[in-house]
Order: sequence, then C-alpha cells, then structure tokens
Amino acid sequence: MKRRSLIALLGASSLSAPARAQAPRKARVGILIGAASDANEYALEALRLGLRDQGFTEGNNLVVERQIDRDGSDESLTRAAKALADWSPDVVLAANTSPVKAMRQAAPDVAIVMLAIGDPVGSGLVASVARPGGRTTGLSGLDAELTGKRLELLKEVAPGTSKVGLLASPDNPVFAVQLRNAEAAAKAQGVELLREDVHRTSELEDAVAAIARRGATALLRLGGFRSADALQKLGALTTQYRLPFCGDRLLEVRGGLLMSYGPNVAAEFRQAAGIVARILRGADPAVLPVESPQRFELALNEAAAKRLGLVFPAVVRARATAVIDF
Repeated sequence: MKRRSLIALLGASSLSAPARAQAPRKARVGILIGAASDANEYALEALRLGLRDQGFTEGNNLVVERQIDRDGSDESLTRAAKALADWSPDVVLAANTSPVKAMRQAAPDVAIVMLAIGDPVGSGLVASVARPGGRTTGLSGLDAELTGKRLELLKEVAPGTSKVGLLASPDNPVFAVQLRNAEAAAKAQGVELLREDVHRTSELEDAVAAIARRGATALLRLGGFRSADALQKLGALTTQYRLPFCGDRLLEVRGGLLMSYGPNVAAEFRQAAGIVARILRGADPAVLPVESPQRFELALNEAAAKRLGLVFPAVVRARATAVIDF
C-alpha cells in the first residue's frame, strides 16, 4: 500500500508541474501619472472598467501597476518611469506629454498609450495621427480647437472681450506648440493675447496684475498651475481684477474658477482602455491611429460668476454638463 501510494503521488506531481508551467501569463499594464495630472481614482476606475469590458480583469488575467510623479520634478518623473520600466509592462498608459517622453526614454521598446496630449505630432510623439509610426499611440486632446472654443466661451460670457491675458508656462515641454495654437485661435477670433510668462506659483500675482494693467478683460492659461494652491490663488486674483477665466479641467471649476471646457477625463481613460486591449491582443501601435476624445464637458461655477458680477447666458448654461455653486 505504501509503494502504491508513493507511485500515485509521484505520478500526480509529474502531471501537475507542467500544468502549472502552462498557466497563461497575466497581462501587465503600467500607468504613469504626472504631478500636474488630474487623473485621480475616478479616472483610474474608469480605465479598469474599460479593460473589464474588453475581457481583462485584475486578479484574473490582468495586473496593473501605477507610478505617480509625486514631486513634480524631472528627477522624480524619471524615477517613476524607471520603476515602471523595471516592472516589465506589456503596455504603459501615460497621461500628459512629459510622462510619455519620460516613459519612452526609460523603456523605448514598450508600447505606450498616451492621454491628454494637445498636439502629438507637433510634440514629436507620433509621425502622424493616422499612422503613428512608432511604439506610441493613444488619444489627442485637440489643443488648437479647444483653445478656440475657450475663447468663444469667454466672449459669450463677457461680451466685448477683445484682449485676453495669457498666463504662459515656457518651461512646459510643449509650450511652443501650445503657444502657436493659442495665437492661431486668437487671430481667428479677433482677440489680442496679452502674454505674461510664469515659472512658479509665487509669480502668479505679479503676472495677473500686469495682465490687468495692460487692459485684459479675460484670462486663459497655457499648461501647469493646477495644484490646490495655484487654483486658490487664481480664484482670488481673477475675482480681485474681475477677469473671467476659462480653463480646461473640471477640477479648476471645483477649485473656484469661473468655467472650463475640455475632454471628460474619466471618459478618456475608458476610451484608452480599448486601445490598450488591442495592443495586448497583438495590435501594432505603429499603425493604430491616434483617436480623438469622444466626450467633452463644459463646467460652470455660479458662485464665481456672482463674484465677478456676471450672469451666464442661457445658451451657455444649456450646454453645460456641470454647474457648481460654491
């Protein structure tokens, strides 16, 4: 009996080892988030739901690893990208231009799905929208078109607007592209841009004061300055100088600013999940066209409008997807 038991045990062992070795490898999806991104938990949950819809579920056939640039410096972003590269992901989803570039540097052969990129061609991330030509594809944020739309909104909310202050961030890696798009949009709208360069949050007060002295009656911002501290300062300054402001993210309106217009961040992440899934199934990112966001949101802050002595026109309110009153 002992001999037969031993033979049975050895037989079971010889069968189970190959079976374990043949277990399918789980897909590995990395996420690299920059310090200025508003890709919070709700956006990441949208990504997970999108991947689930595509048949990829954590704990089953998917593993997700997230790295966040906590400090907002080149060094901390490089460290986060390297940590993700060392994890050996199959695909990395990266939000904003700097994280995409950092990830490409850290892992040149890894497929990257980009998000929240205003001009991927002008930024040098892809050869063309129709045929990216490398290891990067994803979604483009339509920077030029959206800047024009924000100018339109400012003119609707503050009729007679002809001079708009522009808080510019020349340290932004895509500043030249953003500035070119803003200037083209302003020319098409018959608006003069009054540019003031800002390198850090502490310079916002002097920059907005200078813009007001130059005769601006509204305000835009290119890149950066989405931290809670920056939003608080912008809210106070736009009220002090009575400058209607239009940003690009809902979080700015929740932070007390007048309005924003841009892609719905959660919807972008869910849309990107479809691109990630295609790459996991073998698609070549070089030939996957860059997609445009499918959902946009116009957010209005009634309390901010009251502080500025403004009333949102009915046609603007009718288009709003979110109205906040605090």
